[in-house]
Amino acid sequence: MRFAPPLAGTLVLDGELLSTPQLEPAVHGVLLEGQRVTALDCYPTGTDSYYGEDGRQQQQTVMAQTFVLDAHLNQDARFDRAGVVLSYLDDWTDMDEGWQLGECDDMSGSIAYHGRVARTATLDHGRRITLKVGSSVEGTARHLVAKQRSSFVVDFGVPVPLVEVADVAGSLQNLLTFAARRPSVILGLEVTSPSALDSRSGAPRSLTVRSSQVDTDPAGPPFLSRWDFLFPAPASDDGFSQLMRRWLALEERLGTALDLFLSLRYAPPKHLESQVMTLCQSAEGYHRRTWDEKVMSAEDKSNLKAALTPACPPAWEQRLRSWLDHVDEPSFKERIERIVGKAGPIGARVTARFSNYPGKLRDYRHMYAHWLAGKPMSEDDVARVSELHDATRILLEACLMQDIGIDMDAAARDFEVKRDFRRLTQRP
Repeated sequence: MRFAPPLAGTLVLDGELLSTPQLEPAVHGVLLEGQRVTALDCYPTGTDSYYGEDGRQQQQTVMAQTFVLDAHLNQDARFDRAGVVLSYLDDWTDMDEGWQLGECDDMSGSIAYHGRVARTATLDHGRRITLKVGSSVEGTARHLVAKQRSSFVVDFGVPVPLVEVADVAGSLQNLLTFAARRPSVILGLEVTSPSALDSRSGAPRSLTVRSSQVDTDPAGPPFLSRWDFLFPAPASDDGFSQLMRRWLALEERLGTALDLFLSLRYAPPKHLESQVMTLCQSAEGYHRRTWDEKVMSAEDKSNLKAALTPACPPAWEQRLRSWLDHVDEPSFKERIERIVGKAGPIGARVTARFSNYPGKLRDYRHMYAHWLAGKPMSEDDVARVSELHDATRILLEACLMQDIGIDMDAAARDFEVKRDFRRLTQRP
């Protein structure tokens, strides 16, 4: 069994398990050390022949969308709890705080860790999300290692299919990516299922999941300073509940606009021009989903149509009607001005050193959105476009932070130590 893309991994088998290319919903197996494993949504990708001690042998490769370790489950398995470990989660919760050195002498000493109190958010339909710190001690009599790891524990209330587990894990991953301003990865995913209980105690067994629906990377990135985060993990249940509720509601409301914004963290385009265009799309989508403003009333729009359409030459009437369908919408520049205003003191500081920031961003977007001819960018042009990129990203960050309940005065103080913010506000 190998964990590798494009799906969860492959089974390389001596002999042929699947005789047709049709999808096999569930395959049960046992690893050499006796561990049970379920492979879900499997199909063969081919066979190879090789010669061994017993002559000609056949080997089949089977791809699987999901592996569940430690249990045999059916294709319709449901899960009632999930534990999600994410990169940067330990740093976001400031888990390194809490160590205390006890009394020491030449022969012995002690050290204590006062872990963070678990924070729980109770959501709709009986769901709960808990942010907690787990501890373990490993080693021998001469060498001990104490480990702490933060994780999200999701109680679903009623058992759900794997796709819902994946959706919640992805949502939590997006939250950490936004807070850290870097791509967070899922380091591990464990679940419990009503159909996988311990034979002795009857308690649910913890099952490890590797799936193409959940992109996991056990290695993970290095430590991140708490100063790099847009905001820390809330210290109270109330603050944590508010954050989780607002974040989930924001994802539902913004949809693709938020996906576009976060895509610049997960897989940024190679070229600066493409990055700015993606931010412009995200900003326009954010405005539409947040305000949905009109610049004229429905009555004024109707009167304008009635006045212009009869006077239009027949050859241009269809084009005029198409334009009039959107005549009540704000311009891109007006949308950006609204976003700058919502960003408050952060928006004012970031755009103060630009001469007409909304207009410059509009002109840039217009040129690249409509493939207008232009001269190649000079070094000065590249610098200005880079500043437009950083300013637009910070504006959207400030607006999104406001949407999930972050105090803007505190956010403005925190931004003062961010390198990109200082570069924009302190440049000549």
